[in-house]
Amino acid sequence: MVVSTVKLVGDKAYCGSRSCKFPVQLDKDCELIEIHAGAFILERAGNSTKATNITDIDVKGSIPGFIKNAMAGRRVEVLQKLESVIKNSQ
Repeated sequence: MVVSTVKLVGDKAYCGSRSCKFPVQLDKDCELIEIHAGAFILERAGNSTKATNITDIDVKGSIPGFIKNAMAGRRVEVLQKLESVIKNSQ
């Protein structure tokens, strides 16, 4: 399970995540990725948004390239949702 928080400071939004222990039933061939720290720093840059992504994870083994690409694509979706939330909160 991932715990996340968002803090708005001026023109910046700090969005952080980390893993927490949660009892879950796994398939015998599955392993959970552990997120030590994951964060986005979003800041206004003129008419656009500058995004900084910080990620420290333990994937507990090797991951095929197509899975890595899918995970990276999801990060972009998260950024777009965060930007929308920030714009709607102003």
